[in-house]
Amino acid sequence: MRTLPTSIVAKPKPQPREGIVSFVSRTAGMRGLSLSGFCSELGLSLKKLIKFDDRQTKAIAKIFDLPGQEIQEMMSWTPQPTAGVQVCFRGEEFVSRALINPVVRGCPACLREDLKSCPAAPQSQMVMRGDWQVRYVEVCLRHSQPLVPLWKIASPLARYDFATHLHSIADDVISGGLDRPRHQISSYDQWLDDRLSSGADPTWLATQPTDTAARFCQLLVL
Repeated sequence: MRTLPTSIVAKPKPQPREGIVSFVSRTAGMRGLSLSGFCSELGLSLKKLIKFDDRQTKAIAKIFDLPGQEIQEMMSWTPQPTAGVQVCFRGEEFVSRALINPVVRGCPACLREDLKSCPAAPQSQMVMRGDWQVRYVEVCLRHSQPLVPLWKIASPLARYDFATHLHSIADDVISGGLDRPRHQISSYDQWLDDRLSSGADPTWLATQPTDTAARFCQLLVL
């Protein structure tokens, strides 16, 4: 492994609900690199990055000069593998298939707003929000738009190269080609968003893990 720099001068600001892979990928986008190319330049392992190896995460925190609170917040919005077929997300355990899927989803309206915030390269501005990959989340509360498939790739190493894939769909994001008709926000949508964002839940489901509670709610409407 190469000697790692103590910090990266040019780096984006972590955004709400952004996972660690999105943040690193946006930094790669600022340099016009793919995620794999950027990791190689820094002497990091892409495979360890997407598996959230603890030593790799600490190295990333040092390289990007991220305070402990920022790295912890980004990691909380990142599905981290645990024992068996589970992942830790927002301080809770979920079955891995609830968050890890070849289909990567997102809200085109959110991505379009990201692009309007700064004239920099699109792949360095568009933020992949962690809650978009929770299979129980169906709509963006901010824009009342259903989450849509952005790309489908079986290989995790290629799937999480956000910089490359976001660059390829930037024109469709800007033109509105990925938009879908507005969707009415339900009490379920608001309940799930509150659970994921703050853990707040005034209902009797508060005693149950989010994974179990959300599955129960969806079964009720089948």
